[in-house]
Amino acid sequence: MSNHAKRRVLGADGFTALGLIAGAVLLAIKASELSTMAGLLPLAMLVMLIGLGALLVIMDARENARGEDPSRLTETPGRALGAFALVILYCLAVDVIGFYVATLIAVPVIAWAFGYRDKFRLALGTAIFIGLLFGIFSLIMNQDFPVGILFGS
Repeated sequence: MSNHAKRRVLGADGFTALGLIAGAVLLAIKASELSTMAGLLPLAMLVMLIGLGALLVIMDARENARGEDPSRLTETPGRALGAFALVILYCLAVDVIGFYVATLIAVPVIAWAFGYRDKFRLALGTAIFIGLLFGIFSLIMNQDFPVGILFGS
């Protein structure tokens, strides 16, 4: 009997990325039904998420092929499940408190959850991101984002 453990093709990162790719594809199909201007940002972000997910799958498979000890999904279930839970909570929050407020909360929380701890850069990056989104889509393109049930009229 051999003491060699079976090597997985994918670890926790790869399986998480596959789940995010599947969700992004489903959402992209739904977003493609929107008008051109309303669907532009969601489709662009979802296509980028699919691309980044594919890169993560490739990187994870390469690490595992080199024989590096992958983090197994059973050893880090919180990381994989946490990624899905944060995305679902963000989507629900957009419906309740609106896009800008939900994004203002979600960007630093998700970055913090994945290990980024520089508070100043988290705050600065979040402010720049929200400011650019508001400037480009609300001021320049005159597009409205969901305001949510809580703040809706």
